[in-house]
Amino acid sequence: MSKPLQRLVRFSIVGVMNSGIDLSVFALLSYLGTHYLIAQCISFLCGVLNSYTFNRSWTFQQKGKVDKREFTKFFMLNLVVLLFTSWVLSILYTEASLPLLICKLASAVSGAFLNFAGSRLWVFRLSREKKEGIL
Repeated sequence: MSKPLQRLVRFSIVGVMNSGIDLSVFALLSYLGTHYLIAQCISFLCGVLNSYTFNRSWTFQQKGKVDKREFTKFFMLNLVVLLFTSWVLSILYTEASLPLLICKLASAVSGAFLNFAGSRLWVFRLSREKKEGIL
C-alpha cells in the first residue's frame, strides 16, 4: 500500500474513533439538556484530544517531543474545523429542521475532509517529504 493511501486509511480509522467519542459525548450532553452548540464545542474537544495523540504518532508518524509550533497549528486547524462544523450543524438543524443527531453526523463528516487536508498539508507535514517535494 502506498504511503499516501496508508495515511488516509489510518487517518480514517482515527477519525472513526474520534467521531465515536464526539458523537457519544454530544448525544449524552444533548440528552442532559445542554444547548446543541455548547454540546458541539465540548464533544468536539473530546474528539480532538484523541485525534492529536493518534494522528501525530500513528497516522503521520511524528517522533520525539511535541513541537509547540506543530501543536499551535493543530489547535488552529481544529478551531477552524470546529467553527465550520458548528456552522453546518446550526444550518442543518435550524434551517433544514433535520433531527439533531443527523445534523451532528453530517457536520462531522463534512469537517473530516477539511481536517485531513489541513493535517496532512499543514500540521503534520513530514520533513523528509518536504525535502523530496512529495506532498
